Amino acid sequence: MISTSRKSLPCLALFLTLSCGQPGPIDPVQPQDEASLGPLLKVTVDEYLTRVEAQPASAATHGRLGLLYEANHLTSEAARSYANALALDPDDPTWNFRLAIAKITMGDFEEGSARLLTALDEMPRSAAAHHRAGYLYMDQGEMERALTSFRSAVALAPDGAAPLAEASLGEALVAVDRPAEAIEPLENALKAAPNLKPALYAYGLALRALGRIDQAEIALEAGLGAERIMIPHASGVGLQELGMGYGQRNTYATSLSGKGETARAIRVLEHLLEYYPDDEVVVNNLAGVYMQLEDWDQAKLLLADLTASGTDRFGAWLNLAITQKSLGNIAEARKAIDHAVVLLPGQARGQIERAEICMIQRDAAGALESATRVCELEPENPRAFLLAAEANTRLGLDEAACAAFEQVNRLNASFLPSRVSAAALYLSAGRLADAERLILEAEEIDPSEARVIQIRSRLQQVKRGVR
Repeated sequence: MISTSRKSLPCLALFLTLSCGQPGPIDPVQPQDEASLGPLLKVTVDEYLTRVEAQPASAATHGRLGLLYEANHLTSEAARSYANALALDPDDPTWNFRLAIAKITMGDFEEGSARLLTALDEMPRSAAAHHRAGYLYMDQGEMERALTSFRSAVALAPDGAAPLAEASLGEALVAVDRPAEAIEPLENALKAAPNLKPALYAYGLALRALGRIDQAEIALEAGLGAERIMIPHASGVGLQELGMGYGQRNTYATSLSGKGETARAIRVLEHLLEYYPDDEVVVNNLAGVYMQLEDWDQAKLLLADLTASGTDRFGAWLNLAITQKSLGNIAEARKAIDHAVVLLPGQARGQIERAEICMIQRDAAGALESATRVCELEPENPRAFLLAAEANTRLGLDEAACAAFEQVNRLNASFLPSRVSAAALYLSAGRLADAERLILEAEEIDPSEARVIQIRSRLQQVKRGVR
């Protein structure tokens, strides 16, 4: 049994005094391999070191240095910084909690586990601490304690973190062969976060144990590759922002733009360009943010320079095509998208964009070529079949157009235009039963729509003529 008493933890000799109880100023932890740091990370580490040197007796400054190291996967440096912070302020459980995480990450499970349980005693209202403790117990085979901890995490978790706690509870219930009990927390998790892989995979296991094999296989496939996702503690909420590696900054900017924080995303990417001048990925990502803002002129300025440099980056040419199309420069958009699909002919996103641009140019043959390719690549993509149907209609290939419209109808049970268009073609071809079937479906969707009324009237006239 692991002791949860801080008295059992070693007094770390990382500070300048002889007494464990009253430490004096402590020198900051230096990076072990400074040469391996990227340029932006090196500058940021130097800034944080300077702050600690200015306040060597401040637990907060040592702790923030530890967070910077942790965010950039310098775990040993993070652990020693957290130990310094804890030595300076032993009454703040935050630094013991973060030190526990670092120790476990480093493979020092004995000290890490002891520190985590101590932190749990000191932060009994922390969902993050209960959640991590649940997995600690689970890995040690103490399943009832794991379930108790996960239930506490569920009760304490804020709304945004609740699905993680529910998923872990369901996972533990499956592990102890209680799949029927696992269904409710797992469905709660998936209702709030439908793409949460740990919940999907555990749900699949529960369904399989209950004999619901078809549903289980779908969930298991969707959850393939699931990894543990821990509820973040308040002290670690800003870790993503502190990641200073090249990939981390790009990912962070993408996260910001995805949340609508476009101004911050632009600042992050422009700052990154200071250290990686003219980098193709960064420039393309920056253009993408301006596209999100519909600042097409600024996006075009960035993308035109990037593509003029001779880049073979598919995303840059695709973004240029979308930007030129949005500016009404259709000929330039066509040149860009043709270049993009040459680079990656099997990329559905490029082919569907090409089909749309070809339709604007009234190049139905070109549109059909790309739309058909997308139908092959993504047979569940209704937009691809709709473009194929429209292109076939312009080319006078009514039978092929109807077949494509029928695929749209199959994929979208409430889409009115494809039903009306196909009904009109069937009516012109004398296929009255098919026209009747589709106009009935259209009437179920919206009987007051003008084209629905028009096709119904034409159908009745033809029937009267037939009689």
